[in-house]
Amino acid sequence: MTFFNKLGLLNTFWPLILPSIISGMLIFLCKQFFDQLPDTLREAAQIDGAGEFKIFFRVYLPLAGPIAATMVILSFIWSWNDFMWPLVVINDLNLQTIPLYLASFSLENGSSLGGLTMALATVSVLPIVIVYLFLQKYIIQSIALSGVKGE
Repeated sequence: MTFFNKLGLLNTFWPLILPSIISGMLIFLCKQFFDQLPDTLREAAQIDGAGEFKIFFRVYLPLAGPIAATMVILSFIWSWNDFMWPLVVINDLNLQTIPLYLASFSLENGSSLGGLTMALATVSVLPIVIVYLFLQKYIIQSIALSGVKGE
C-alpha cells in the first residue's frame, strides 16, 4: 500500500488493476502449458532457420490462445471477488467495488436487508458468468490439451 501511496495512486482503480496483472499462480500455469508443448515444434522451426524470437512469435504464441483466455478468466474472477485489497486502497464511495458495496449495503441503517442484498449479490455474479460463457471454449481447449504429451 505504501508503494501506491508514494505514487499517489490511492483512491484510483490502478491499485486494483496492477497487482492482478502479475500473479505467481498464473505464471506457473503458463509455464506448465508451454512445458507440455512438444519439442519437435521448436526443432522443426530451427531446421527451417527461425531464430528464438521468430520461434516464439510464429510457433508458440499462436498456440497460447487457450491458456491466455484461461488466465484472463481467472484473473478477472479473482479481481472481481476481491474484498480486502479494495477495502484498503479505496476510500472514495464512488469508486467502491461490488463486494464493498454489497457489504456496506447489507448493514445499512443498522438493519439487514436480506432479500435486496441477495438480489444484488445475484446480479453481481452476472459479469463473471458472461465472461465465462464467451471464453469457455478456450478453457475447454486448454484443459483438453493439458493431457496431451508431445513425446
